Amino acid sequence: MLPVICWMWRDKMSDRLLEVTDLKAGYEDQVIVDGVSFELAENEVLGIVGESGCGKSTLLKALINPKEYGVRIFDGQAVFQGRDLFGLSDRERKELYGKDISMVFQNSSSSFHPIRTYKKQFTETLKSHALWDRESSIKQIMKTLERVNLKDRERILESCPYELSGGMNQRVGIAMAILLNPKLFLADEPTSALDVTVQKQIVEELLELHHKMKNSMILITHNMGVAARMCDRIAVMYEGKIVECEQTQILLKNPVHPYTRELLAAVPRLGRWQKLEESE
Repeated sequence: MLPVICWMWRDKMSDRLLEVTDLKAGYEDQVIVDGVSFELAENEVLGIVGESGCGKSTLLKALINPKEYGVRIFDGQAVFQGRDLFGLSDRERKELYGKDISMVFQNSSSSFHPIRTYKKQFTETLKSHALWDRESSIKQIMKTLERVNLKDRERILESCPYELSGGMNQRVGIAMAILLNPKLFLADEPTSALDVTVQKQIVEELLELHHKMKNSMILITHNMGVAARMCDRIAVMYEGKIVECEQTQILLKNPVHPYTRELLAAVPRLGRWQKLEESE
């Protein structure tokens, strides 16, 4: 099976933010992401969908920090605004990530220190980028929590992750990811660990944030309904390769690859997420 190159539509080519070329990555001697190529434009949301184990999360971990997550880069390039992500020094990576590129995980609470208050952890993030300025920084943190619709913000800042619900922790994780107004936001299954009602709320909040911040986003999901609601383009990943990539409406109406057709056929009551698209 030959990999598909996930090109942007022509009028977006001049606004290219990220370009990944023939990326092969995995763990130890095992290739998980096998020859993936795609481009991402400024202010674009690209969805990458596929079943568990197809390489979606490994792809994002390779982009955000392969060394930290034990991901081995076998071949390929990832260029963000002219900078080779795989050639960064530790210092360059620390400066870039969080400020220009950030990530929210499926279970955000696991990415925080479990017994340290959120106030301390937000403070440490700002200090690590030399952006801490006491009163103004606290106002910035409070404003960011407000942007993700968290109301009891003083209590939340004084809480540890284990003291909050899954939905609240996920919102705090998103707040941390957008704290420094990154140009690229990576979201790895940001709703899958939540109940259906909270999932819908988080999807709507992510869309609202995207429209306000005008950043670019790569959304990893196995939920075709979420991808249909949020994404400008959808790339379908199967056995480590992108097998189909197209603008969302075109892919939903005319899927080409057999695996894409199987994914769409597996969605209960197909009209439900088609109507979501029509309601935008």
